[in-house]
Amino acid sequence: MSKYDNIETVAELVAEVRANGLSEEIDDLASIQEIFDSTPTDELIRIICDIGQDTEHMAFEEVKAENARLRAAKAELEDKVETLQHEQEMQTREMEKLRSDERSMIAALEDAEAEVVNLKAELYDYMKAVD
Repeated sequence: MSKYDNIETVAELVAEVRANGLSEEIDDLASIQEIFDSTPTDELIRIICDIGQDTEHMAFEEVKAENARLRAAKAELEDKVETLQHEQEMQTREMEKLRSDERSMIAALEDAEAEVVNLKAELYDYMKAVD
């Protein structure tokens, strides 16, 4: 017994195969052949055209869905790039501030070292004068 025994038209067969997949059992294939053999050629042509249009429509819908997915991914990536650029700008400003602070500290250190040298010189002069 074939799972396609209750099917009488190619249109019904196509609907069944779309819903449940094609059975490759010998009895099922024989039933499929009988269905096709008993179907007029003009109906077969119409069904083939319908399947082609459905396939084109499905392909178009898949392309539209993929396009929408890619647009969403692009928007998400653009947001991430914008966030990263903002973070980079903030880090650049922070780095510039740290470099400025470093220069100020180096200048203060150099001033302090110069003051130490001056104080040592004064101490030396004082010690010489005291002797």
